[in-house]
Amino acid sequence: MFYRIIFQDIKYSNFINREKQTQFQRLQNHLHQNTDLVTRENQVLREFRKELDMLVQERMSHIEELRLIHADINIVCSGGKKNFVYFISFIRRWKQQ
Repeated sequence: MFYRIIFQDIKYSNFINREKQTQFQRLQNHLHQNTDLVTRENQVLREFRKELDMLVQERMSHIEELRLIHADINIVCSGGKKNFVYFISFIRRWKQQ
C-alpha cells in the first residue's frame, strides 16, 4: 500500500511537471512570436526613417531650385524688357528638354 501511494505521488508530480513544461513551451512560443514581431516592426521603422530622410532631402532640393528660379526672375525683371524676353526663351528651351 505504501508503494501504491508513492507511485500515485510520482504520477501526480509527473503530471504537474508536464503541465509546467506545457505552460513554459506556450510562454516560450509567445515570447518568440513577440520577438519576431518587434524585429519586423523595427525593420519597417528603419525603412520609414530612410524614406522620410530621402523625402526631406528631395524637398530641400526643390526649395533650393525655387529659390534659384526666384533669384533669376528678380535679375531679369530688374534688367528691363530685353532680359525678360531672353528669360522667356530660356524657359521655353528648358521645358523642351
